[in-house]
Amino acid sequence: MAPHVGPPKAVGMVRFARLGVLLVLAWLVPMESARATFHLMLVVEVFPGHPSSPNAQYVELQMYSPGQNLVAGHAVEIFDAAGALAGTFTFPGNVPNGADQASILIATAEAQALFGVTADLPMTPVIAASGGKVCFAGTIDCVAWGNYTGSAVGVGGPFRPGGLSLGRAAQRRLDRGSPGRLDPADDTGDSAADFVTAVPTPRSNANVAGPSLRFFTVTPCRTVDTRAAGGALVAGADRTFTIAGTCGIPDTAQAVSLNVTVTQPTAPGNVRLFPAGDGVPFTSTINYATGQTRANSATAGLGVEGGVTARCGPSGSTHLILDVNGYLQ
Repeated sequence: MAPHVGPPKAVGMVRFARLGVLLVLAWLVPMESARATFHLMLVVEVFPGHPSSPNAQYVELQMYSPGQNLVAGHAVEIFDAAGALAGTFTFPGNVPNGADQASILIATAEAQALFGVTADLPMTPVIAASGGKVCFAGTIDCVAWGNYTGSAVGVGGPFRPGGLSLGRAAQRRLDRGSPGRLDPADDTGDSAADFVTAVPTPRSNANVAGPSLRFFTVTPCRTVDTRAAGGALVAGADRTFTIAGTCGIPDTAQAVSLNVTVTQPTAPGNVRLFPAGDGVPFTSTINYATGQTRANSATAGLGVEGGVTARCGPSGSTHLILDVNGYLQ
């Protein structure tokens, strides 16, 4: 009588099938693990150079999950306004700090000297302030600015169509998810909506930041008085005032310390001050009631050609007076 071999064969097939599944899983897990160790990261700052050092350029990446430091072999690519590749900078190895919110700094030698920080990856000065794009690891994250006319995939509308200002950084907004912390909600895929102009704050993977801006006082001086020139601010109509170059404020100033006064408002509202060329902020600089004269201290960033823009609203008009007493650079 022939031996019964059916069940052992079936058992063997089951074992073989299980082995195959385990092998596939073993193959997929490292792939997913490797993918997950560098892709939860966004471009958070692009700095096009400083008036005193135009080649002092940098790009800063930031992680929004722990363990994203296995960047070896991945690159930061910089494109010109037409979308042509201007420079590729590849990480030769991983960076040591993989903490949540850790930064990685890609910077020129001039930027390292200007800010007193050590880059995690050196780069050459190929960022054009007038327009371009930066991408990390292919299309993990990209940001475009200025007169960029290349592919809009992943970048939407370019930030600051007029171009970046020397001495100011394109900085990602961190107010859509957890305020002050980078998370996926801070990336909408539209550079125009995701970035603001800000004081440069380069930070390396070792968590070393560039020096803070220094504050310089000036003799209190009136730079703006709409009662004397230009007429009252009208709701919804932006008015830009050039501050740099007046009252002892140098062209290299990044921000000014102000005493802000409103008077003769025709309706309750507020005034918002912001760097010239930037989008209108969500928070007001000073609030007022109809007919009220009020003053408030504020620090306002300077934008295009050293200007600050004012907008009042939601209705009516008000006169504005700005007295400077210092600047930061």
